[in-house]
Amino acid sequence: MISEDIERLEDLCKEYEREMPTEMKLIYDVKHGHFKAEYKYELVYTHDDYKTADHIADEWFEEIKSNQV
Repeated sequence: MISEDIERLEDLCKEYEREMPTEMKLIYDVKHGHFKAEYKYELVYTHDDYKTADHIADEWFEEIKSNQV
């Protein structure tokens, strides 16, 4: 389950004294058969009263479509 993976990631961050990412994107390139991971550590959406998780996911999807990854 994804929640177990996130808990394990949190454990690894603590073990190696690293900050837990606030945003993680994992993109699979079907053409080349590999993943690309992007991590962010700042809280980007904390002061936005309007955006929901769905809005953020839609923005990410549009970003990926426009980059044609």
